[in-house]
Amino acid sequence: MEIDIVKGELYTKPNKIMNKPDIIISEDHPPSISFDPKAFAESVSQEKAITQGSIDINFVSTDAIVELNKSYLKRDYITDIITFNLGSTESPIGDIYICCDTAKENAETYNNSYDNEIKLLIIHGILHILDYRDYSDEEKERMNTEQTRILELLHD
Repeated sequence: MEIDIVKGELYTKPNKIMNKPDIIISEDHPPSISFDPKAFAESVSQEKAITQGSIDINFVSTDAIVELNKSYLKRDYITDIITFNLGSTESPIGDIYICCDTAKENAETYNNSYDNEIKLLIIHGILHILDYRDYSDEEKERMNTEQTRILELLHD
């Protein structure tokens, strides 16, 4: 909060509006969802206090996610999400790739709505950009707890 003196009186100026990262949505394989993924990602970013950087969220096909997985991670299988952060956790330059087909299968498998599955994946990707990991059981638990907390907080 800034303080200003006008005619000998102290006045407080409201805090400046919090900066936010640039969120870019690429829909090479657009999902059939009923919410705005950019607005949702902005809300997640605000909740996690990301105030700068850029995050590209790409909705892709199964073929595209498999190719990304092979090319960059040397893994030859389908996955629901791949995340890269070329910046830092304070100023991310992140790319999130979400496979819509796998998200739809996961929604059916876990008895979840497709909208909520896409929201979970957006949250999951942003958490990865913030250096959350999910390799060990402990890391998975931390990630799942935070995903659930944010999803519940931002639930319509």
